Amino acid sequence: MNDTFVIWVSGYRVNAALVVREIGGSDKAIQFEVANNPKIKLWFPRKALTADKNVQNVLNLARWFSFNDFLRSVFDRYADHYNR
Repeated sequence: MNDTFVIWVSGYRVNAALVVREIGGSDKAIQFEVANNPKIKLWFPRKALTADKNVQNVLNLARWFSFNDFLRSVFDRYADHYNR
């Protein structure tokens, strides 16, 4: 385990890429730690993540997945943002 991934989020005006390491999981969810701050642990449902067909170790987050305030603050602080 301990594979490094980039989780891409596409929104209305911004794309964000968060670098994470897989540290655990279950049948329904994957646990990651944020590469820039390993103290932060995040769980994502497996159904919400799809592997990018063109780039290895890139996971796309489904548009239906909603952020809570904590997850939004993690992406705002640690992800790279790209304007469209």
